This record gives sequence, structure tokens and C-alpha cells, in this order.
Amino acid sequence: MIKPSLEGCASLTRDIGSSCTLLNLRDGYLIAGTKSGKISCWRISDGSNIWERDFDGPCNDSDIFGACIYITESNKVHSIDFADGRVNWTVELEGSVDLISAGEGHIWVTSSIYNFEIQDFVEGAVCQIDLNGKRIGTWSTEGRAWSLTNVKGVAYLGLSRPRCGFCIISHERIEYFPLDHSSPVTVGDGNEINGVIFGHSDGGASQLINGEVSTFSARGSSATAIHCSDGWVIGLENGEIRGMGNFGSWKSNLEGRIEEFSIGPSLDETNVLWASSWEYASEISLFDIASGEVILKMEHSDRISHMCGSQNVICFGDTNGNLFILEAEVFRRRLQQFRPTFVESGMESEMRKKIRELRRD
Repeated sequence: MIKPSLEGCASLTRDIGSSCTLLNLRDGYLIAGTKSGKISCWRISDGSNIWERDFDGPCNDSDIFGACIYITESNKVHSIDFADGRVNWTVELEGSVDLISAGEGHIWVTSSIYNFEIQDFVEGAVCQIDLNGKRIGTWSTEGRAWSLTNVKGVAYLGLSRPRCGFCIISHERIEYFPLDHSSPVTVGDGNEINGVIFGHSDGGASQLINGEVSTFSARGSSATAIHCSDGWVIGLENGEIRGMGNFGSWKSNLEGRIEEFSIGPSLDETNVLWASSWEYASEISLFDIASGEVILKMEHSDRISHMCGSQNVICFGDTNGNLFILEAEVFRRRLQQFRPTFVESGMESEMRKKIRELRRD
């Protein structure tokens, strides 16, 4: 069966110049960051570029809180005004600045130092910064943090070797805790509904909620993606996906490594989960959240590096520097209008591409 293409379903495409390293969606605007250090803000309704900023790069992670977007880039943290792109302040840290989470009163940021001789991370740290750019404290960590979750102002970090397990930073002190899975944490996510979820290199998962830890069995393949909303879902390197909590309990399999999850538009107003996987090309799959049934699959020749979405729109960035924005109404209409083969003629495809580059159709 020939699958529809990501570009064919998009209502807007943009070239951001180099590999997409972060995406953030809010109030009809999309923030995109790149490996080369460019940060761009796009208005989705008409495709206009609102502002751009150029840093040394690479951009690594972002979070939005209040009127600002906070960006980690190279060894720096930037506070940028969401409306006009003005840089409010910049803080420089030691090592590569990796993960960021912003909330009431302060920001948590992790950093690491990579030793090229042994090809591993030798030092890790987490820094707390107030919303005016003043450092509150910095703590060294025993192992690099591969996940950062901020729940009610407390930072939860999933750790690599030698410590593994996780640590909590609150009231200006750091505490370490083991997990039943002795393998390193590779991914993590969390919220107030599900607590904090850690995925491990052996494919297992650990859930920390209300001070209690639940352990989920290992699957023999490293955890590569986790998503938390009402329930939670974990994806593995071998293509396995497991739904948990309020998502129900189900298992599904895709071809290739699971890369990203996001909530996004559905075909019929039901709740769906979007997943991207990579083997020789990218495959984007829509799942029924309650059952794990695959509703639709799309394809894309380049690797999808990031995705983010809501019920009305979903956005993708790839390693070739392309953005794809799919709006719910346009997406549904495209699928209805496509011929059964989902193949456009050369002239029709080229015309649609030009329209998407100009604005939405």
C-alpha cells in the first residue's frame, strides 16, 4: 500500500536552513531552533516569519513560561521575549547546556562535559536560575542527566552511569535514589497526573508518583521516547510502543526506532497519538489512544528530528532543515481528496509545493 507523504498532507512548509533541533508550539505560533543556531518564530495562520535570532549554535532545548521562551544553546541559556524575539538575558554555564524546564519563579537547566578520548560524558550538573537571569545554585551530578522533569518546582533527573537511578533537587539540596531497573535512564517525562516516568536502556520503565515507585518489565531494547499527558506511552529502539495509565494498557509495533510522540489532530474528532519512527525513512503513525490501533501511516524521506502538536495542529522538523505544519481541517480535507493511490502527478505536486511555501491553502 502506498502511504500519503508528510509534505502532501502539510498546509505549510518552510526551510529553516539546517537540522531542526527544537520545536515549541503556543497560541498559534511555532518556535523552531536549528543545529546552526537560528531561532525562528512563525505565525501558523498565514505562514509569516515574526522574528529570527542567530546564535552560535547548536540550539538544544526550549521551554515556554509566561511571556518568554527559554533556550539552551551551546554553553548558554537565553531568555527571549516571545512576542518580538528580544533577548532579555543570557547566562553562560560550564560544558554543553542540554535540558531546560521553566516554571514559577525559576528555571532548571542541565549541563554536561563530554570526553572525546573515552567517548563518554565525564561530568554533569544542574543549575537553578531565577526568571531575571540570576543563578540560585549549581549542583554536580553523579552521571549525566538524560531526563529533566519539573513537578511543583522540584527537579527530577534521570541519570546515566555510574549512579543510574534518579536524583531530586529541592530546598537547595540534592538527593539520590535507586530504581529497581539498574540500567541507565535514557529518556523521561512527567506531569502532575502521572508523576515522573523514566525509561531505561534495557527497555523497562519506572514510574514515581506520590513517593511510590512502580516498575514495568524490561523488553530487551533501549527506551527512546516517552510522552505524558492524561496517560503515558513509551517507545523502544526496536519499534515497540506501550500505552499505560489512562491511555489503557496496549502494545503496538512499528518498523524502526521510535523517535518522537505528540498529541495531534485526529481524522474524526477522537483522541489520537502521533508517533514518528526511523529505519531507512521516516514513518509517521496515528494511533487510537484507547486501543493502540494504527489509524493511518504517512512517510517522509528525511529523518524527523522533532514534532509537537495540539488538537488543531501538528508540526514536524527534519534533519534536512524543513518544517511541515499540518492543520486539522486542511489535513482531513487532503486525505479525503487524495486519490486511492495517494499519488499526485508531477505538475500537481509541484504546484501544491509552491502554494505551501507561500502560505497555507
